[in-house]
Amino acid sequence: VLADPQRRRESARELSEIAQAVAHAKPDAARLAAENHSTSMARALMTLRLTLIARQESGEKDLRYVEQSHSLSDELSRVFSVVAGLIDPVVAEVQQILSGGATQNDLRSQMSTTVMTKLLHVPLPVHGLGFMAAPGALLGREYSIYWWKRTPQGVVVDNRHVTQPDRDDFYDYVDKEYFIVPRTTSLPWAQGPYVDYGGVDDYIVTFSSPIIIGGRFVGVVAADMQVSALERHLAPWLAAESDECVLVNSEGRVIVSKSVGHTVGDVLPSNSGRQLSEIGHFGWRME
Repeated sequence: VLADPQRRRESARELSEIAQAVAHAKPDAARLAAENHSTSMARALMTLRLTLIARQESGEKDLRYVEQSHSLSDELSRVFSVVAGLIDPVVAEVQQILSGGATQNDLRSQMSTTVMTKLLHVPLPVHGLGFMAAPGALLGREYSIYWWKRTPQGVVVDNRHVTQPDRDDFYDYVDKEYFIVPRTTSLPWAQGPYVDYGGVDDYIVTFSSPIIIGGRFVGVVAADMQVSALERHLAPWLAAESDECVLVNSEGRVIVSKSVGHTVGDVLPSNSGRQLSEIGHFGWRME
């Protein structure tokens, strides 16, 4: 941070204000000056961190391009469009498979090729993709999850979700927001950030879309993105923002941030004074 001449001059001035307040025995002024210095340094560190992440992700040339090409809001809209392009064909395929009376083994095998191909080529850091059935939607099983995840070795079947209700580690997906909202509204939704206990055990955002057959809700197709990966993807645009900015979900919980005072998972107070604007998807807002 101090390698930048302007930042170094500002830091020297701030430190001088602290020293002068101490020299004149003005504790309140010294405390205020110290808080101002700490805040400004933290903001500079936040910007530097995002810039370094952005350079790792994009490279110097690409970073300059994305800073000038379009806004953070535009990039978020592109992310939503790409995720929809990932989920929607799988929704259509599951509808077709289940409408044809396929068995559970048929469902898994026929989904596998499509899902693995989609996950291999999606230009976003999507961690997992799959189908979660509504209770009783598939014969012989009350709960069913067909899930695939990306690994350094490629896309593989993920069998970690426990779907036996009598087990202590039962993965109760039907009570998740990403399942409830599409079931009640018949519309896509995104839940997060939340810690996916029993899944990846990390902060994630889950995008989901309902599957409706003959007017009956039979489950959702969902895609997981780790919040850390989403931040890395958005880092070039976050770093390019001149002011502090935050992206929050429908309940005001921070998803990603370029703010010293608000980190991932924090709930933004209603009296924060921030002017948040709707971005047109899932109730998410941004300043």
